[in-house]
Amino acid sequence: MLKRILLVVENSLFEMHKKRAFLMLGLLLVLTFLAPLFIKQKYMMYGMREYSMETAYHESIISLLKFYYFIGLVITVLFASRAVESEISRRTVTSIMIRPIERYEYLAGRALGCVFFYFIFLAAGALFSYIAALMLNSSLPALFLWGVMQRLTSGIAVLLVVFSIGVLFSSSTAVVVIVVFGIAAPILQHIQGDFLWFIPVLKKWVHYLTLAGWQSDFFDRAVYMEYSKFDLLMNILVVLENLMYGCVAFLACAFVFGKKDLKLRDL
Repeated sequence: MLKRILLVVENSLFEMHKKRAFLMLGLLLVLTFLAPLFIKQKYMMYGMREYSMETAYHESIISLLKFYYFIGLVITVLFASRAVESEISRRTVTSIMIRPIERYEYLAGRALGCVFFYFIFLAAGALFSYIAALMLNSSLPALFLWGVMQRLTSGIAVLLVVFSIGVLFSSSTAVVVIVVFGIAAPILQHIQGDFLWFIPVLKKWVHYLTLAGWQSDFFDRAVYMEYSKFDLLMNILVVLENLMYGCVAFLACAFVFGKKDLKLRDL
């Protein structure tokens, strides 16, 4: 089973390679992280006190990395939403389904391909962050890795949800759902419960349908090296809840997809 899943993962990554996804990764790394960091560093060399340079470097590296990670997640979400839909529309899914492979194995391979591509995004950003800090005669605090872990686990959960919606419905539906919930959740937090009678009910639904929120953003804490009130157990529980959320969505998708009539002969 593992061999068949890994074969689908390999095919997924090869397909992303043909779509110039890895070239896009490199360009984004340069344009949204390395080049702006170089420019900011040149400006910071003038008029900065020596004791504040460390904090300034942390802020520059981490703020640009957060933007790079956000763009990477958006791109991977778009790939994940069309991962299976594109195979069906191009009729290439026939060559896979006629092989001795279960449908859930195929879905697992396609989903893991998207997750692995996102992991490459994160790993490249983290690696070049350490290289940039080294070149600036600085160092990144341990909380930096917790910030990377936050993006990884939350990203995996989002990708699994988007992938599942894209498989069962369509890529456009998956993107719309993610955008709507991504916008609605922060807005609802600032609306008073007595503003309209259905607001409390809506808040409760959005709370259970969205990912668990972090107690704090470790990237922000890493800038000023804030180690106080570091609740390790609570953050581990958030990680597990988010991953479980994504896994449940994927399992429901695999069950429905296994019963779905794909009309392979017509393809």
